[in-house]
Amino acid sequence: MAWKQLRLPVVGGFFLIFLSLAVAGQWVYEERWVWQPLAAEMARVPGVERVEVQRELRPPLIEVRLRAGVDLPQVYQQLETLASRRLGPADGGDLPGYMIAIADRRTPRLISAYNQLRLAVEEAIATGRFTELSDWVVRAKEEASLSRAELWVDRQNVYLYLQDGRGWLYAVIPRAPVPNQMGIAGMGDGGAARVET
Repeated sequence: MAWKQLRLPVVGGFFLIFLSLAVAGQWVYEERWVWQPLAAEMARVPGVERVEVQRELRPPLIEVRLRAGVDLPQVYQQLETLASRRLGPADGGDLPGYMIAIADRRTPRLISAYNQLRLAVEEAIATGRFTELSDWVVRAKEEASLSRAELWVDRQNVYLYLQDGRGWLYAVIPRAPVPNQMGIAGMGDGGAARVET
């Protein structure tokens, strides 16, 4: 068959069909062999209630709902390890490969206490004075009449857990700026130091 006999619409139609099949195949592959198994693995981590993946966002968002009172640094590190094993590092370039968001059951009292603590957390990250941050957490617990307030610090993040009689709040605050991650980051090597309050 000579080139002159090929019709441009026929070639264009075959190209569009092939392209559509390739895109659909990529989507099915990612959904079936990447995202669904990742969500199932994360759901098996002790303390995890539910995992939802919003892969249409850029970067994809992995929302994990935790039960009250879990060991936040340990659970977060397990989630981060599972995600990076399947998706690569979270901060592997200009745009991270994924973000992990911790969902909880926040109450107005917990949000208010957290907002008061946020400045102290940022100051501790900037100055390295985490013992002073521990004092702030104790003070916030007493002032807001919280039943629990826990603080952990490791090389990568500051972790905060607040609980009142009706809900709980988890916060993971990166110690170093992470480009384009809106305040959500993974953990590094080593465990977290727990500060009792």
